[in-house]
Amino acid sequence: MWFRQTVSPNTFQSKYHDQSQLSAAPASAMPVRHIVLFKLKEDASPDAIAHMKAEILALKDRLPHLVVSATVNESFTTRHKGFSVVLDSVLVSREALAEYSPHPIHQDVVQNAIKPILDDIMAVDYDC
Repeated sequence: MWFRQTVSPNTFQSKYHDQSQLSAAPASAMPVRHIVLFKLKEDASPDAIAHMKAEILALKDRLPHLVVSATVNESFTTRHKGFSVVLDSVLVSREALAEYSPHPIHQDVVQNAIKPILDDIMAVDYDC
């Protein structure tokens, strides 16, 4: 069964937007789903993978003005074509995504926890 999980405008707006402006808000002011698939090096240790996942999850608490929610999971099937770890997150807006990517805290996680064990990466971003 395939399904799409979304953040409802009512849940999102109560924390991040004035409700009177929500329906008239441009798409860029709406939340963005940021999904990243990670293909890890074959020699990545379980400890390094656990560290990477913990550091990615910590970004939500370290950048709360940008990240609304985040989960990191590993695939339990073999259909992932090597992309076995997924980050599924919601950011405040397109502008938040643009600020998040080069942010020094995010880049520190990328350089020190992700890149050392990364073989390949793929990301998808869309309004939700």
